[in-house]
Order: sequence, then structure tokens, then C-alpha cells
Amino acid sequence: DGPQCFEVEGADAATAFIASHAPDTPKGDVHEVWMAIALHTSPGIVERIFVLARLVHGAVLADFHVLHPDACVDQKDIEAAERTFPRGEIEKVLGDEVAEQAEQAQQPERKAPPATWPGELLRSKRENPGWTGVNMVF
Repeated sequence: DGPQCFEVEGADAATAFIASHAPDTPKGDVHEVWMAIALHTSPGIVERIFVLARLVHGAVLADFHVLHPDACVDQKDIEAAERTFPRGEIEKVLGDEVAEQAEQAQQPERKAPPATWPGELLRSKRENPGWTGVNMVF
């Protein structure tokens, strides 16, 4: 959690992890990791910048059972992965956490800008304060 939007915080955390665990990683590779994570919720951009960004975006879509038309994965692959790595309640946990972090931020609209996935999660949380299920826009 931090003041930046969800995607930037995740990208910063990933590159900090690389710096601490693999400090000799080429700067260009670290930058590609940062870009792939920062843009993973930006369809239309990630498919056009470089391979890692496309792979991360495709993996995120597959993780939430939305297969990209260009994906090299099918439903059987997803089911096999989920047997090995159970999802638990990831939609509930992730949606609640992203919306809650934004709600608690000093500048919620900076943390979760309108018309973005985090912004829509925050909007839904505010519009449905008594809702206890998975965030309605997830």
C-alpha cells in the first residue's frame, strides 16, 4: 500500500524485489517488468508494447477466467493450474483490499483514478456500503 495507484505500487514492489534478490538484472529487463505490471490493466496498450507485457496481461485475464483471443492457454490449462494453486477467495480479497486502500488514502482519486479498475472498485464500494459479497464490478 502507498499513495500511488494500485498498478504503480505493484510495479514498484516488483522492481524493488528484483533489486534486492537479483541485483545484477539488466536495467532494461527491470524496466520491462515495471512496465508490464504497471500496464497490466490497460488493454490495447499491453498487447502492443512488448512480449512480457502481453504475457502478464494474458495471465491476469486467464487467472480471472477471461481468455484473450490470442491466448495460448485454454480452459483445461486454467483448471489444472487451479488444482495445483487453489484460488481461495481471490476476487473478494483483492477487490476489498484495492477498494479499502483507495478509501483510506489521503487522495483516493489519485490512488484509484476514475474510469480505472481500482476507481470502479472504489465507486462500487461507496455506492454499495452494505454489500458483503465480491465487489460488484469485479
